Amino acid sequence: MLELKCFANRCAGAWDVIYTIPANARTRAVRLLDDRAFALRASIHENFNAVWDTLVHVDVDAGCITINNELEGERSTNYRTMR
Repeated sequence: MLELKCFANRCAGAWDVIYTIPANARTRAVRLLDDRAFALRASIHENFNAVWDTLVHVDVDAGCITINNELEGERSTNYRTMR
């Protein structure tokens, strides 16, 4: 809990510093951060979808779903099949 309070205090201090920056510089920084956040979010979604596709297999014709506990290519793959 103490770590969370320290983090909150640092964030509050950071906002105070941000408000001292001129608006035109702040706008450019926010735009750059937003662009970077969008790129990171897209990368995370792409990686998540690849992992999901590796772990979860749906066989509509057989009516079953297989969920692997580990990625393929790992030492051992434990899986559970639901019907």
